[in-house]
Amino acid sequence: MTLVQSEPKKIYIWVDVQPITTAWIYHNSELWLISLSSDWANWLTIADKNLWATQVWNEWDTLSEANCGKFYQWWNNYWFPFDWTFNKSSTKPNASWYVSNYSNSTFITTASSDTTKDWSSTTNNNLWWWEWTTTQRKWPCATWFHIPTNTELNVFRTLASMIWWNISNYIKMPVHRYITYSWAYMDTYQEYYFWTSSTDANPSLSWVYNVYVFTWTAWTSSIFKTGWHLIRPFKNEAVQPDTSRTKLY
Repeated sequence: MTLVQSEPKKIYIWVDVQPITTAWIYHNSELWLISLSSDWANWLTIADKNLWATQVWNEWDTLSEANCGKFYQWWNNYWFPFDWTFNKSSTKPNASWYVSNYSNSTFITTASSDTTKDWSSTTNNNLWWWEWTTTQRKWPCATWFHIPTNTELNVFRTLASMIWWNISNYIKMPVHRYITYSWAYMDTYQEYYFWTSSTDANPSLSWVYNVYVFTWTAWTSSIFKTGWHLIRPFKNEAVQPDTSRTKLY
């Protein structure tokens, strides 16, 4: 008789991840998503990086194009690089007949005397499809993402206002510099901006809503279209997090 030693059998147990049943902020680094909720029933999902960023920003990281992404003038789909190596001009193109696909590699500046502060010679408030559906507001975002409306950002603002300190850390949003309509460099120190697809209540002024977030609170404000800011994509459909997520707050 020969004794044969065999390996003990391995037993695998399938454990399903469960939906999160508590509120606040959860991160999935593999899907590049951050989901937020104040009541654990209604969720808002955003990308964990700005558009064209390749790395998640964390507090004390040195700012770079990798963790900040690229910059945009409102409704111009061209991505301006972080290092400012691009052309600028005060000659306005006419973007009146474009819908969603306008792209111009020249940064258009406007003078203080220009009451419209619009980079287009003729105002076109539908270049990012703000009047239409979420899907149509995607450009220049990836599929299943879009540029948020002011209504969505008011929801975001409400959630952010419940967090009293360092909201930028919890949503991985770097505090960054920006350029004004007259090509003035502004270093914000404790605030950051990103575009929405909504116009101001008075579109003749050619202003756009953006989000202005201090490290302890958030609100929306208006800004000229010729500014130079980031885009943080919003998911078309909110994703309820599960127990595999990392809780950020």
